[in-house]
Amino acid sequence: MINLSSFYQELDNDKESIITILELFLSEYEDFIIYYTDYFSDKKWHDIYISSHSLKGILESFGEKDLTSSLRAIEIKTSKNENITTDDLNHVINKLPEILIEIKIEIEKLRKNI
Repeated sequence: MINLSSFYQELDNDKESIITILELFLSEYEDFIIYYTDYFSDKKWHDIYISSHSLKGILESFGEKDLTSSLRAIEIKTSKNENITTDDLNHVINKLPEILIEIKIEIEKLRKNI
């Protein structure tokens, strides 16, 4: 679950800027699972490392803790060129769509209040 209060503060509650950033996030990460799954299938641990690191950083700024923690663990494993498990992969696959929905809902709320 995301908690955007700190993110809003960083942007001085500028709704238009917040919407722009959230929309960029959606466009950047809507196909994330497809690439991530392919990287896993092909055992491209470095690509998983880079992807996990990138997504983790953004989700941290959105106040998300659960998936961020999992991505940190994946990042550590893959930085050592260690395999991640199907459980690791499935957690990302199951949680990210929930976060994307939360962000879409947040964008709609913001648009109604501009």
